[in-house]
Amino acid sequence: MFAATPSHARAWRSIALAAAFAVHAWWTPPVWADAADPAAALLGRGRTLMDEQNYDAAAMAGLQAVALRPDLADAYLLVAAAQMRLGEPGRALPAFREAARLDPARVEAHYGVAAAHAELQAFRSAIAAYERVLALAPDHAAAHQDVGVAHSHLKQYAAATESYIRATALDPTDPSPHYNLGRVHRAQGQFEDAAAAFTRAIELDPDFADAYAALGALYLDMDKLDESVDAFAKADARAPDRAGTHHGLAQAYARLELDEPALAAYLRAIELRADYSDAHYGIARLYMSLGREEKAQAAMTTFEALRRTDPLLAKATLQAKAHPEDAESHNYLGAVHAARGRHDLAAAAYTKAIAVAPEMAAPYHNLGVALGKLGDLSGSVDAYRAAIARDAQLPASHNNLAMLCAADEDALDDAAEHAEIAIRLRPDSANYHDTLAWVRLRRGEFDRAEAAARLAMKLAPDDAAFRDRLAQILAERAR
Repeated sequence: MFAATPSHARAWRSIALAAAFAVHAWWTPPVWADAADPAAALLGRGRTLMDEQNYDAAAMAGLQAVALRPDLADAYLLVAAAQMRLGEPGRALPAFREAARLDPARVEAHYGVAAAHAELQAFRSAIAAYERVLALAPDHAAAHQDVGVAHSHLKQYAAATESYIRATALDPTDPSPHYNLGRVHRAQGQFEDAAAAFTRAIELDPDFADAYAALGALYLDMDKLDESVDAFAKADARAPDRAGTHHGLAQAYARLELDEPALAAYLRAIELRADYSDAHYGIARLYMSLGREEKAQAAMTTFEALRRTDPLLAKATLQAKAHPEDAESHNYLGAVHAARGRHDLAAAAYTKAIAVAPEMAAPYHNLGVALGKLGDLSGSVDAYRAAIARDAQLPASHNNLAMLCAADEDALDDAAEHAEIAIRLRPDSANYHDTLAWVRLRRGEFDRAEAAARLAMKLAPDDAAFRDRLAQILAERAR
């Protein structure tokens, strides 16, 4: 039997078009007079890599330029911009700060400091940095827009409103401040004003999917259900397969008592984001109203499990962003994703932990578990072997590797070896004795398989799985 992973240690959001700190705000590719300067050549290469979205290589080019010219603000800006694109604001922040120190008049550097703080949810620090940007460039529309978002997160709605209105005056063609102004109005219960702001954002950008989705949610608040369905459908047409859009559609359909479309929309939301707790709650209520009690209970159980870990996920995600150089942060984030059934995201987090600390055994073991859940058995075997190479005293890695090897007729000797090592390391584990019983059964060693199975049952007499293993062995021997 496989061993479990060892344990280790609805708010405002920045919309892509609205306030995800567009890269041009803190990354303006510089032009250098001396093309023969090696640092300049690296920065030119970095600019190309940024355009190609090869951010790891761009960051490396920037770091090499910093090594050659530690007095060059542009080099730090390149490093920071690439790290922001990699989702590592905690690593980008010191580089932005150094660029600002080297060139105090450089707007992009201060803007980068603000953007990194905002990504780390340090909104008061972000506001202070945006204010430095605006002191240097009072008509910087994007800075007015983004400082408004920071105020919004802190529920400083009057200041946010003032910032958004200033941004609209400076750039009347930008839909983003209208969209965010609509969110401020909605948060304060000013529904008609919110509808007008979202509508204006859509007029400026007819493909602004987030504005349609926000309008759909607003119409739910206003009990305008047909209009809500229409707005969410338009959002989906412009940005297909967003879980939140389908969740909104499901809510509108459910309140219209259109049960089958509501059910289909909830299921689609969950298909797109398996750990979407609100969607599990909504479908549980819908199943209950339809008299499908067993499915309702299952969905509610899933919801409750997810809701308990929602705060852990938010905290772990922020920790990994703030400390991208800390392997334990990525490993812990992976464990939280795994607990929520998101083994794809868990595998990605463990892979980051390995990149940061390739000598650490635990992330390899955890990656093996995640890849096994995803059906990548070859990758899982490789991960367990890598874990054992780094720490031969991990019984769970030996046990799980034994289970995987037992599926291969040519690897049964390997399976037996690792199963026996696991038991030597943890002789009190019924699970590991069960694994050895399975391996011995696969090798046709019925007496030894029975002995291992009985030991598993002795250690865990109430576990039906171990009784089933013994019955399987006895049946195989009787054939």
